[in-house]
Amino acid sequence: MASVLASLDRIGVAACLRDDHGTVMLHNTAWQQRLGPAAGALPAPDTELPWPGMGRLQLWQPPPPEALREQSALLEAALERMQQGVIMVSAKRIVEVCNRRAIELLDLPPALMAARPPFEEVLAYQWSVQEFSASPPELQDFVRQGGILDQLHSYDRLRPDGRVIEVRSVPIDGGGVLRTYTDITERKRQEALLRHVASHDALTALANRAVLMERLAQALQACADGQDGLAVMYLDLDGFKAINDSLGHAVGDRMLAAVAARLRDAAGEATLVARMGGDEFAVLLQGVREAAPAVALAQRLVAAVSEPVALDAHCLQVGVSVGIALHDGQPGTPDQLLQRADRAMYQAKAAGRGSVRVDLPPAV
Repeated sequence: MASVLASLDRIGVAACLRDDHGTVMLHNTAWQQRLGPAAGALPAPDTELPWPGMGRLQLWQPPPPEALREQSALLEAALERMQQGVIMVSAKRIVEVCNRRAIELLDLPPALMAARPPFEEVLAYQWSVQEFSASPPELQDFVRQGGILDQLHSYDRLRPDGRVIEVRSVPIDGGGVLRTYTDITERKRQEALLRHVASHDALTALANRAVLMERLAQALQACADGQDGLAVMYLDLDGFKAINDSLGHAVGDRMLAAVAARLRDAAGEATLVARMGGDEFAVLLQGVREAAPAVALAQRLVAAVSEPVALDAHCLQVGVSVGIALHDGQPGTPDQLLQRADRAMYQAKAAGRGSVRVDLPPAV
């Protein structure tokens, strides 16, 4: 029977042997490729022969050349109209299919892809144009090792032009892979925007209270693990209420945004500045064990905020009072450290505009 099925394969006839209960006992490759995936929805066989002692042999004639040409044309048209790039690599690592969208997304030479090149030639071209320069080292290593796995997998790849491409690979029975490429740049941009909105104050673009508390918890854990100390500052503007009440909330909001920009610039990119609400702000300074560096930064912040701000026809000026709490090395919570900084801020308020006060850890 095996030789019969193989002979039918050579002339393109799909064939299967069914027992008396209708179960497929044997089939040839042509049957698997054309009819096997159809499961119970098989078309009626063109020929059915009894096979004594085993069941019956069903045969399906190969489709006429015209039908094959029509199917091929439909498949090609569908591939060319897809929004996804599609590349199919055979078991011998030959790029058998590459649609127009894949060429566009990956900036591949059309002439190269039309020649059905070995996959290694495509990778060599991509290395030559720095295609993987923005990729992490582990992805570069994967590409150097051949760039194909025999299992379903996907990853996102940042291209040199800034676009983000989602790459999905599906192994093909018998070897090879079908790979799709989708431009997800806009989706990633929207995700980043949502993360930013969730973690930043809408008015000032500073980190919000939730981010400060999370980072403060992480910093306290780092201190518990033996790393450098930290300080927290609580800042409250002096004279802001008078501006807000006399000129309105619109001017007040612009004043807060201007103050926030000055705080961020004076603190530097490595230091977290957050808006706590209203005209109150907080600063997380890591890597300090003594008050002097924190006090020096606080004085720079006071000086930056105190400079006049020109808003339309107004020249406005506010001050800021700063309370500082140093981590004492003992177990504690972010709320406890922030409360100490808040207490020191009220002491600074009582001392007069632009004052800085430190809540030192208790002596041991």
